[in-house]
Amino acid sequence: RGVERFESVADPAVGLGGPAGYGDLGYNEVEMPTPESFEHHLLFSTGIELVVTFRDFTPQRERQ
Repeated sequence: RGVERFESVADPAVGLGGPAGYGDLGYNEVEMPTPESFEHHLLFSTGIELVVTFRDFTPQRERQ
């Protein structure tokens, strides 16, 4: 519930050669800095990291 932070940071020393922009999605990571918050990190081939932090996060287990 609620986006607390939406940040895009570029590090040109990390990026691969090629056109500017986000490029290809390399991988993503999930962190829970506190039990109530959730961060999704998207790491791109151009060295850009996109971070979205959600507040009031409540994990739920889905039964299959």
